Amino acid sequence: MSAIVLQNIDFRYPNCPQAVFENFSAVLDTDWKLALIGRNGRGKTTLLRLLGGELRPVSGHILHSVPLEYYPFSLPDGSAGTAVCAALPDLQLWRLRAELHSIGLPASILERETQTLSGGERTKLLLAALFAREHAFLLIDEPTNHLDEAGRSRLADYLQTKRGFILVSHDRAFLDRCCDHVLALNTQGYTLRKGTFSDWWKDKTAADAAEDAKNERLRRQIDALQRSAVRTHEWAARTEASKNQKKSGLHPDKGYIGAKAAKMEKRAKAAERRREAAIEEKSALLKNADFYGRLKLSPLPFRTRTLCSLTHVSFGYDSKPVLQDCTFRIEQGARIACKGENGSGKSTLLRLIAGLLAPSEGILARPNDLIVSYLPQDTRALSGRVAAYAQAHGASPDLVLAILNKLNFRSELFDADIAAYSDGQKKKVALAVSLATPAHLYLWDEPLNYIDLVSRIQLEELIRRFCPTLLFVEHDAMFCQNVATESLRLETNPGSLSQRTAPASP
Repeated sequence: MSAIVLQNIDFRYPNCPQAVFENFSAVLDTDWKLALIGRNGRGKTTLLRLLGGELRPVSGHILHSVPLEYYPFSLPDGSAGTAVCAALPDLQLWRLRAELHSIGLPASILERETQTLSGGERTKLLLAALFAREHAFLLIDEPTNHLDEAGRSRLADYLQTKRGFILVSHDRAFLDRCCDHVLALNTQGYTLRKGTFSDWWKDKTAADAAEDAKNERLRRQIDALQRSAVRTHEWAARTEASKNQKKSGLHPDKGYIGAKAAKMEKRAKAAERRREAAIEEKSALLKNADFYGRLKLSPLPFRTRTLCSLTHVSFGYDSKPVLQDCTFRIEQGARIACKGENGSGKSTLLRLIAGLLAPSEGILARPNDLIVSYLPQDTRALSGRVAAYAQAHGASPDLVLAILNKLNFRSELFDADIAAYSDGQKKKVALAVSLATPAHLYLWDEPLNYIDLVSRIQLEELIRRFCPTLLFVEHDAMFCQNVATESLRLETNPGSLSQRTAPASP
């Protein structure tokens, strides 16, 4: 057992007015398999880079007695074995080969050129290389982005065998399988607890619900006290004014009336003090609540039950077949999870239905008046201001900004160039534009890449509430289970592809 100690860490990026960390202190055990979670922009990657030494705190100290290794790291061109040894000079190849076997890669991968490695192969190679270094403690930043559902399952099994690490991931099922502690970065401070992500989320939702209920009670109390204070002030003023009035020739008892008015005024001030105390108590609530109002979606009804159909459709790139003899249809109200291994043609299928590609064979029947909202997988090239980007894609800028606000998007970013955003922030902009577009059919290609856990849960609640017609590709098993009404599996066989539909898991 060893400890990583963070003492009073302050950090901000140059030319950024808002600090990422202020007076941040924590003690972390290197025996923990620690899930590091929090909404986009809370500082998860920054914290890993501080721990790994890539960034330096403005003030404070980070103390540790074991080497901390950051994933991912870059590889030079050349054979994978040579490239890994160049990046990690003290790496022992026999240890690396043992780790490759454990993670499910053949040792022959070391002879391949780094440029030929798939995203999943590169992920596994880098992790195996880092774990092969004796006594290293890994800081693992989003390893699942290039892995399909089966690959994530295998990686979770591998990480379960390790002694300790810090892991950033937005896949709930993945975190539950391989982590035993959770460090959640909140709006103010952090929460650290033993258990899985699901354990933490259960506590989190219960605490938020209790605070929300208390917040509503205080709101009603403040309104009642405000009305009471106004009425009492008015009564005191009328009573004080009555001292100088004469009725039926009788002289009023000014002393009695004055005392009565003073008593009423005292009562009004006491109500004001209680109201101010309630306001102060209310202001301390919900500062770490992560829901900022419900999202809304505007799916359009269509005139026919069938929105789109493919009959014996085939497509390939440069004479290389990707889809062959694909036949299925999309019915109104269906939410279809498109599944299959990397390279099976999932993204190609969505691009065909979106009208961005044309089939090389077969018939794709899509009515001319069908309105489609397409969310691409890769949003890294987004640029310009949010409002201009929304307008260019036919969405209401005001609605897009309102959706982003509910996804915990900082308003000061709205006037910045999207090109400077993080990958998660870019994905949220693209999602917000899709959500703000009324459509008959929504086509989402890996909508959750880089998206934080709470936003994923918000999207699930949104889809279940508005029931749009949706065809989506996503490797988050829990999202698919909670959202899909059926699945479409693209299966790669030697020389051919076949598709089948089946009910989604309950």
